[in-house]
Amino acid sequence: MASNLAHTDYREDGISMFEFVWVLLILMILYAVSYTYLAKMNETVERTDFVRTLNRVQAQLTLNVAEWYASGKRLSVRELEGQNPIDLIELAPDNYQGELTSKELSNCGYSRWCYLKDTKRLVYRVKHSAELDNSYKHEEFLVYRLQLTLAAGQKDKGLPTALTLVSEYQFTWQNVGF
Repeated sequence: MASNLAHTDYREDGISMFEFVWVLLILMILYAVSYTYLAKMNETVERTDFVRTLNRVQAQLTLNVAEWYASGKRLSVRELEGQNPIDLIELAPDNYQGELTSKELSNCGYSRWCYLKDTKRLVYRVKHSAELDNSYKHEEFLVYRLQLTLAAGQKDKGLPTALTLVSEYQFTWQNVGF
């Protein structure tokens, strides 16, 4: 009997070191899988919020154009395309940080919009960019400009038919989703 006692588990709770290592290994695998899942989920949530905000601003700009068109208001391409799009809408996005210069671009918070006064561009700073392919030299920024379309035959000033936020650089979010 003495030899049998030497080979049995010496812990009273009945868990051997081998079982403990297996439990730790399983927990680590579950943590790694959930971390990967949550990281993709964070990126998906950010992309969804980005698209929602972009669409909301665009919808408000479109309503302005409809009002200007209905009232026969003539607009200058040069003047309107140089304006901050957020100044043209009633409800600024919650994550709009304000106006900055290109030198202050790094001060724009993550997951936030800002307007660059010197380049006249609306910029979004991406926080979760693992799946973002961006052709802009600063890969974590998405850059937009205003583009005014006038009624047929009018080039510099005239009756507006569309005011659109246009991406300055090509970008795509790859493989985001579940």
